[in-house]
Amino acid sequence: MAELVNIKTRAPRRSARTTFSGEDDVKDEVKRILAEFGPLCYWLMPSSSAYGTNKKHDFHLILNGRGGTIETKFGSNKLSDGQDECFHAVRGAGGFSFVINEKDIAGLKDALKIACNVK
Repeated sequence: MAELVNIKTRAPRRSARTTFSGEDDVKDEVKRILAEFGPLCYWLMPSSSAYGTNKKHDFHLILNGRGGTIETKFGSNKLSDGQDECFHAVRGAGGFSFVINEKDIAGLKDALKIACNVK
């Protein structure tokens, strides 16, 4: 299984949010970070349904011409087998894939800039 990706950089910025009470708070912070990229970033959150698949991540995005995914977690939650499969499939196809929780979200913006060559 994929482990949480350590995306900390030299001096990670502090997250705008200081407390998180669940995965929805982590998702809200990811949305805020993606919005900061403006027109360079197109993203969507595929809906999950009773008839859907668990082989997708919370965010699918294109940033500066590079595609990837972000899966959010809270606390000690781990990737499901399907999410792990998605993580490796996206990376195997040359995209980026991050697994983010409330502890390492502060480094997400810098990690996206590096992964997608954004200045």
